[in-house]
Amino acid sequence: MKAYAAPFAIDFDVTLKCNQKCLHCNVCGGERFSNEMDTVQIGKLIQEFYDIGVYDLAITGGEPLMRDDWREIVEYACTRGSWKVVINTNGTLWTEKDIKFVAEKCPELRIVISLDGNTPETYGILRKDRNGKPDTQAFSRIVHNLGKMHDYGLSTNLNFTITRLNDKDS
Repeated sequence: MKAYAAPFAIDFDVTLKCNQKCLHCNVCGGERFSNEMDTVQIGKLIQEFYDIGVYDLAITGGEPLMRDDWREIVEYACTRGSWKVVINTNGTLWTEKDIKFVAEKCPELRIVISLDGNTPETYGILRKDRNGKPDTQAFSRIVHNLGKMHDYGLSTNLNFTITRLNDKDS
């Protein structure tokens, strides 16, 4: 059996900054680091990933849309060539302008949204606002954004984290 020469998939945390404070966050998102990479540095690293043969690049964080340059990063990654590019997002910050941008510039981008509940109340069990309160208002924004993404023909997937706190949600 021939071994793959490069990492098959990379989750690339382009920022730790996030507009939520989730109970299950694996990167303790919140504020950005003062020494986060700039757009050029990120571009160089994305090119290196592509050049060594990485097949699947997930742009994640924190919340990638908290970066002012997230569009540049995504567009650069999508134009490298034949590989799968994903953006992992909490889905709360998207605007129709953002969705239209992706549809026009990066139509092959897969958007993966974390939606950890079937109702605003169950969503808020794990997803908290920056003050630590259940972010029930975010649920309707996410559902709206998913609808718009589908209207524009974008590929979306959902992540749903199951814990003892929400395992009865059906």
